Amino acid sequence: MITPGVEIENILPCGYEMEQSPRNAICVLTPRSFLPRRCRGRRDSSFLRSLRLRGEMWVTTALERDNQRFSVARRVGYNRPMGGQSAVDEMPRSSSRRWIIGWFVVTFSYYLLWAWVIPPWQAPDEPLHYEYALALAELRRIPTVSDIDPERQQRILAVLEASHFWRLLGEPTPRPIPRTFAESPDPFLSRSGTQISDEPALYYVIPALIFPWVPDPIDQLRVMRIYSALLSATVASMAYATARELWPGREAVAHVAACWVALLPMAGFIGSSANNDASINAMGALLAWMIVRGVRRGWTPARVAAMAVVLITLPLTKKWGLAIIPAGGAALAWPLITRASSRQRKRLGWGIGLMLAALTAVFLFPVSDQPAAWGRRGPVRYGARTSAEAHTGRYAFVLPDLGLPEPPWIVQSLPEAIARRMRGQEVTLQAWARAASPTLLHVTIDDGVAPTEALIPVSQRWEAFSISKEISGQATRVRVVFSRGEEAPPREIYLDDVSLTGLGRNWLINGSAEAAKRFGEGFAAAYLRLPPWFIRGLFEPASYDLAALRRYVLYIAITGANFWANFGWLTLPLPIWAYGVIALTWILAVWGWRYAGRLWAEPWQRRALALLALQAGCMFAAILLPMIGRDWQPQGRYLFPALVPLAIGWAGGWAGWGDRLRWRRWWIPPVGFMIALSLGSLGGVVIPYYYFGGPR
Repeated sequence: MITPGVEIENILPCGYEMEQSPRNAICVLTPRSFLPRRCRGRRDSSFLRSLRLRGEMWVTTALERDNQRFSVARRVGYNRPMGGQSAVDEMPRSSSRRWIIGWFVVTFSYYLLWAWVIPPWQAPDEPLHYEYALALAELRRIPTVSDIDPERQQRILAVLEASHFWRLLGEPTPRPIPRTFAESPDPFLSRSGTQISDEPALYYVIPALIFPWVPDPIDQLRVMRIYSALLSATVASMAYATARELWPGREAVAHVAACWVALLPMAGFIGSSANNDASINAMGALLAWMIVRGVRRGWTPARVAAMAVVLITLPLTKKWGLAIIPAGGAALAWPLITRASSRQRKRLGWGIGLMLAALTAVFLFPVSDQPAAWGRRGPVRYGARTSAEAHTGRYAFVLPDLGLPEPPWIVQSLPEAIARRMRGQEVTLQAWARAASPTLLHVTIDDGVAPTEALIPVSQRWEAFSISKEISGQATRVRVVFSRGEEAPPREIYLDDVSLTGLGRNWLINGSAEAAKRFGEGFAAAYLRLPPWFIRGLFEPASYDLAALRRYVLYIAITGANFWANFGWLTLPLPIWAYGVIALTWILAVWGWRYAGRLWAEPWQRRALALLALQAGCMFAAILLPMIGRDWQPQGRYLFPALVPLAIGWAGGWAGWGDRLRWRRWWIPPVGFMIALSLGSLGGVVIPYYYFGGPR
């Protein structure tokens, strides 16, 4: 028999936890490595072995009679499996690694096929991502807005013309070739903005290092595509590894999850294009795997450090990485909260409270030289709020003399829900202005259809002026812009008491510049590219009227379609009936979770699934919330950082149907559907369009 109190650490396999026996002083085991062939650090190891009993693992002596087994369990403690299956059901590590590598090779090969089939520049934003990598290679430093070079863009546009970019998009080729992306007459490049200074540079470093060795632009684009395919192929491997970790005895579920990621048409299309989505998708997949592994095996210092590295790296790959950080933070905080003593919980609560208070203080920290609710533009950073001059109150707006040809300007846009309410209504803009010496103030009321502009003479005294305009019935926005006249003498101009009245109320916020902009507002506008009125739009009743709700439903439906398949610059969708079949498969997968009780039998599995759902929910919120109050169509590919949680949901739902029907080959319908969808997308839509039936 085993003597109570004997050190038995490293005896139990990973994922098993020795609980304290109330009658015997036995050490509590924390999850460690898998059960070694020889029990290291243990005397009398020859007397111990593992066996399966009632679906659990027990440590016992060589004697096998039931009463002796229970006697040992009572005297030593008992093993509670932290997973749904015991370790004896698990696939050997070597076999698991072979499957992970196998799925990576298969997915990478498939993505290379996509990279070869899609003509150059026919994936969303490829010219812009290529411009970023090219600028990084040429400058040998991270480029800024001032490094956006029209000559570089014109070279890229010449390559686009030679590659029949506009013809393949179904647009007329412009003559002459535009000088910049913004001057392109098509609705794609001209509205795409720029990636330089808008996204982190991490993804572009590797292509930029290779570009000097590959001088041809098309070959450079292929380098970026191969690099993206390498990163994207890891998502399928992580899907397999995550499902294997979550359900050790359900190998088929892991393969179905990996198959879903590998054969998802839009994942193959985006994953093989020159796009920094590849990096954030890979990091999101790694995060999902680390969450499940940590929840199941325990958060050792090494796993906590690895998770911290992943959470720090997420926003460095793409801005969307900020959205899924809460899932990783919740995974780390869960065991601290649930397993801590009351005293530790109190300290932890204070620590979390202080951290949240510090973050709140940072986001609410006032930026004294910037007015709240107003944006500013100019060739350099400048203060648009001053206390040196004011018509009323303590502060006023200022358009400083920067000594540069491009004048500064300030703007306030109204939520698009308000702009729709003001269609057909007359509005009046009123303000007070003065200048250091006489000059001209350029004022614009822009409704997105026919802007009303005026040049207002400004003297050294405070003088009022007003402008009226009838908002167009097709107005898409309403914004007020102040700048110095282009031909006017460069002088400092002050503004105060600005209002825009219509429908019996003033629609501008902070028209007297008394409120300073908060750091969080500037961060959301500069880093996340959210409009300054975004929070205001969330609480505007017009954002939730019947017309707005119908528009949101349409946007969500289009987002779902784009998530599965919509190629080119989102101009080459599948037939409508195909999206109906796709929706039916998702409905079946969701419904199948009613019968998937075995997949969340253990508490740790429920925790892991909840955290994966949180990761997916964070991405849904990040892409759907910005459409509230404005006409903004989210893209389905923005959900790809949550591909692994969604793959778990897909595979688990179909596995539930297998349990319900007691059908061991339940994987045939989902795998067959993904194969058919993938082949149909490539062979039935993409290849015929670009190589046989595309525009002439």
